[in-house]
Amino acid sequence: MIRDARNSGHRIFTVGVGSAVTETFLRRLADECSGACELVSPNEEMAQRTHRQFERMYPLRYQGGMTMGMETATLIINQIEWQYQKSNEPTPDRQPSLKKVGIKSMEVKCKNCGHQWSTRKGYKSGDFNLEIGHAVLDCPICSTTHTVTSKELD
Repeated sequence: MIRDARNSGHRIFTVGVGSAVTETFLRRLADECSGACELVSPNEEMAQRTHRQFERMYPLRYQGGMTMGMETATLIINQIEWQYQKSNEPTPDRQPSLKKVGIKSMEVKCKNCGHQWSTRKGYKSGDFNLEIGHAVLDCPICSTTHTVTSKELD
């Protein structure tokens, strides 16, 4: 199985949960497929371990509440700063969790004219507006309207 996984060319990241995982197998599978292994004991915070795996898989995209390095056909978004609020959803350790509720700001570059600017939610030139399913940005230099879907932003 490990040989087939290695030959597939995919990077494999494993997460073992509980006290009866096959640690040797999970570590070897991750190591031989250029991934990483995380082991989570019972009563241990799983969200942090899972988040760490995503940071390893996408090192340029996730950095402390920021999304990095996204590109669309007309726009380069160098950084998105997310807005969070406390969630009432239960967590295994009974600690309050945060959920993503919107965007605070973005660092963007227009591919049409090359202008780069920092944008916030608002209605003046260069700001972005959130609409259902997407964000709309107007370049303050060339007035090109850029639409970015929620799926692309997340």
